[in-house]
Amino acid sequence: MLSILIGIPTYNGAHRLHACVESIRKAGDVPDGSKINIVLLDDGSPEPKRSESFWVAAHHNLPIIPHRENMGISKSWNDLCQSSDSDYIVLLNDDVLVSPGWLTAGLFFLENNSNVGAVGWDCYYILDEDIPVILEAERPPTIWRDRNTKELLAHGKGLADPVRTVPYYIMACAGYAFLFTRNNYDRVGGFDEGFRTFYEETDFGTRLARDGMKSFMLHTPMVYHLWARTMAENEAVLKPSKLMDDSRRYYIKKWEVPESYHAHPALYVHPTFMGPPMDIEGTWLDHGKPVTGIIREQ
Repeated sequence: MLSILIGIPTYNGAHRLHACVESIRKAGDVPDGSKINIVLLDDGSPEPKRSESFWVAAHHNLPIIPHRENMGISKSWNDLCQSSDSDYIVLLNDDVLVSPGWLTAGLFFLENNSNVGAVGWDCYYILDEDIPVILEAERPPTIWRDRNTKELLAHGKGLADPVRTVPYYIMACAGYAFLFTRNNYDRVGGFDEGFRTFYEETDFGTRLARDGMKSFMLHTPMVYHLWARTMAENEAVLKPSKLMDDSRRYYIKKWEVPESYHAHPALYVHPTFMGPPMDIEGTWLDHGKPVTGIIREQ
């Protein structure tokens, strides 16, 4: 039987952590022939949020890893990944809600395609007010909001392709929700803790791409994401602007990005390790049914 670890770190976000776990429970998605192990991590939240995180763990009867102080995303992800010897690993932000069939679709893609580094899920951008609607709805609601303004949009308005079902490939999955094998995690040496926060998923994807593996994003089903809520609510403590700048500089140094590309390091790193765009034949689930087709770069 395959084992799947779902790791969810939080900092000052026990209320979001609870909603995330509730969405997993509600989705009830346990792929055939697998068992799921959910592990939580509190990354040094001050009281009372620290105690609230432990309440969430107790309420859902889940293990929780405590950090005495805030240690950042890379350290949190490594501690979660190393907490059990699972075959597959899923990392979720605490501000994500999942949908029915999400995990089955991700695992199916990994098992039925070659040279896959990691798999992520596209998302609807949501607000706090959307959470009870999503958790109480009989079917996953369609919520189109502008990523930046969070303005509620008419279906398809302002969106390039809102009904796309074909996956696409990129160098690194979005870090809010992604899945990979234990073998791939071990192969690239886990997450580089030189990146405290930001660029950690980009560096992970870069190392996978260096080893000939592409990362993919699924559009069916989509998950829900509040987006950057931890940083927004804890800006004075976490200082996200400084963290972002420090991580960008570390990434530039690590991957020897020429000075002419320092403003946009991806413009150098992406073609270096991904090569020219190509059409890839792949197999995925579209609303639970296997489909084979051409996958292109985003």
